[in-house]
Amino acid sequence: MPVREALRQLEAEGLVVLRIHKGATVI
Repeated sequence: MPVREALRQLEAEGLVVLRIHKGATVI
């Protein structure tokens, strides 16, 4: 697996987790 793809996946997952946490804190 290319390193760039792995980093992109981790970044996307991190953004999703941050959005979920932000939404949870807002609610």
